[in-house]
Amino acid sequence: MGYFDVMNGKLLYILVICGLAFIAWYCFWMIKNGSQRAQELGVSKQTIKDLIKGTITFSVVPSLSVVVGLFTLATALGVPWAWFRLSVLGAVGYELTAADIAATAAGFESINAVAAAGDASVAGIIMLAMSSGIIGGCVFTVLLSEPIHSGMSGLNSKWGVNGAIVLGCLTLAMLAVMVPRRTFVMGMSSTAVFLTSAAITYLIRTLSAKNPKFKWMRDFTMAFALILGMASTLLWNIIF
Repeated sequence: MGYFDVMNGKLLYILVICGLAFIAWYCFWMIKNGSQRAQELGVSKQTIKDLIKGTITFSVVPSLSVVVGLFTLATALGVPWAWFRLSVLGAVGYELTAADIAATAAGFESINAVAAAGDASVAGIIMLAMSSGIIGGCVFTVLLSEPIHSGMSGLNSKWGVNGAIVLGCLTLAMLAVMVPRRTFVMGMSSTAVFLTSAAITYLIRTLSAKNPKFKWMRDFTMAFALILGMASTLLWNIIF
């Protein structure tokens, strides 16, 4: 049995579908109970309907970038696992980073090397590493989000502009951690693709902030960055 026999196997498809079905049921259950509670508190049915419609629109439009990410992950992790990770809890950057770490620990150069070798013995390690890593983040969020939020709010009120600078530096540090480890050592084309995506993101943010006509593009920022960044790979591979 090869690597993709496991990662695209029927058993994994069945388990993923069962997990997603439970999550879908839970979402509908929360909508039903939340709507009933809102009506008890005096919120009109029309307001609730408008809120649900707005939430659906806000969720579906940005998810276009997730679909692009699904195709990216599926080439290395198989369809069902990539589908599950991006549907429930995860992001393309984190998933690839966690999978690469697990593959490196198993003695491979990257997750793509695992897929090329077809070593099925590494599949469980990769899925475990990806799952345990993201679960830790959820647990820490539940336990520490309130103290961190209170501390940051106090920092802003006490330090003013300097507090905002500190928060900005913290955000940049988090982004630096999430940047793929090998982005700048895999070659010039990889670096060029990264910088192209960053430039596209900056351009969209600038246009949407200065011109109301381009405000709609903010919801598609990640989708544009992913699609155009991947398309630029063809150009950069020719140049470099």
